[in-house]
Amino acid sequence: MISRRFVALAIGFLFFICAFPLYAQTQGVVSARLANVREKPTTRSEVLMRLRKGQKLQVLSQRGKWYKVRVKVDANFTFDGWMSKKVVKVKKASSSRSRRSSGKVAPPPRRVSPPARRTPPRRSTTIAQERQKFDGGRGEVSLSLGYQIYNYSVETGGAAPSKLFSYNLPGIGGEARAKYWFMQVMDGKVHLGGTFGLNYTMYKHTTNLMFTNNTTTDLSTSHTSYDMKGAFLAKYLLRSGVFDSVSLGLGFEYFKFSADDVESDTGPIGLYTSQTMSSLYADLSARLFFGGLTADLGADVLFLNFASESPDGTTGSDPSGGIGFVPKIQFGYQLGGHHNVSLGYSLKMQSTSFSGAGSRVGSSLTDGSISVKSHQLTAGYYYSF
Repeated sequence: MISRRFVALAIGFLFFICAFPLYAQTQGVVSARLANVREKPTTRSEVLMRLRKGQKLQVLSQRGKWYKVRVKVDANFTFDGWMSKKVVKVKKASSSRSRRSSGKVAPPPRRVSPPARRTPPRRSTTIAQERQKFDGGRGEVSLSLGYQIYNYSVETGGAAPSKLFSYNLPGIGGEARAKYWFMQVMDGKVHLGGTFGLNYTMYKHTTNLMFTNNTTTDLSTSHTSYDMKGAFLAKYLLRSGVFDSVSLGLGFEYFKFSADDVESDTGPIGLYTSQTMSSLYADLSARLFFGGLTADLGADVLFLNFASESPDGTTGSDPSGGIGFVPKIQFGYQLGGHHNVSLGYSLKMQSTSFSGAGSRVGSSLTDGSISVKSHQLTAGYYYSF
């Protein structure tokens, strides 16, 4: 005689066998704007891919606060990973047993063979290539507006070094920039590319000067600056927690400041002078990722600087550009799809030294130097593709 305990176990086993396929077919959809698919059910695990809101997936199982999911990238490739329950909305799969006919016998379901699934040669390579579609793509183009304060200071050297004068020029400008990643190496972990940008800024300044006839007047001046930069870039993908990537660039910068000098009754006084600076620069930066918000932290170092001044010999002769330093930070926010906005700040610090005698604003100087600090705050839009 079959015991009740055996019958209960048999019924429970049959229920599990019937229910498991139904759960395995549970469909899910990404409910957050951007969601990480991780290799293991922990926030310290590697991010395999970032999915956008509305992306469909298959929920295989669950463990604590995590779902094990299967993501179908295309007809030939799927992969498994883990996602937080907070970013996945589960849709209950409909069961064929719940469909009841009204006196009609439903035809038997057709047996359709599943399409053959090609196994990728290496999982890390394929995931790195596919996640790129969801995470910035091959490049970006940007337009931004900026407010700049150009701090200019002149010092004299020799036996009694001292500051001769300084001023701040406020300016408003615009910048256009493009970036493109044209190659991937090391299984997609390293991206190689380039960037090019142009910046144009206009400055206004009013100064009060005393002339030889003991009269004073307010003089309004207009100045412009032009900055062109281009570099080769290498980016290494970290994909660990908030640390997204680090990048290194090596490039060339050409900067020109065109001055509108003030003239007295005896000619130009040398308050403003035009300058050019050609430099090689190295750029090191890191990108942090917080969902839809990114933070780029970095700095440029300018070296092998070639400087010139116009009118020639105003501050001195043989101008020599010193090493420049440009710390910078930029925040980016994704509006949706390929559209993003940014907010950034940079501080450019560089000096130029001269030898011999010069004359500025009626004062003579020996072995003079010019120090420039340029504060720039920008807000812009960029399109990633």
